[in-house]
Amino acid sequence: WLTGSNYCDWGAEVSGGTGGISYKQLVCDEFGNVLNLNLQTNNMVGEIPPEIGVLVYMTSYISFFNAQTGEIPSSLGLITPLQTFDVESNNMEGELFKPEYAGPNGLTEIENWRVSL
Repeated sequence: WLTGSNYCDWGAEVSGGTGGISYKQLVCDEFGNVLNLNLQTNNMVGEIPPEIGVLVYMTSYISFFNAQTGEIPSSLGLITPLQTFDVESNNMEGELFKPEYAGPNGLTEIENWRVSL
């Protein structure tokens, strides 16, 4: 999922869209850090990999209307600036809030959290 490639090398913003609606799929800062990742309606199947925790500057992860399964990885707690986490209309399972999400500094910035379990 996260190979050695720096996807921010594609450009600071990668846009996409479905149904005539356009949105930014990937937004990076000037240092190549992923800030926003929007994978909505991409027919994604499988678990969110624990490697998501390396995206420590990410403020938004949106992946609704896919077929993601499994538990939300505890490494999510490493992404302390995360404000939006939206995996609604997937097939996630397990506990919604785990103590591990607190991470070393906790998810103190969460404003939007949508999950379908």
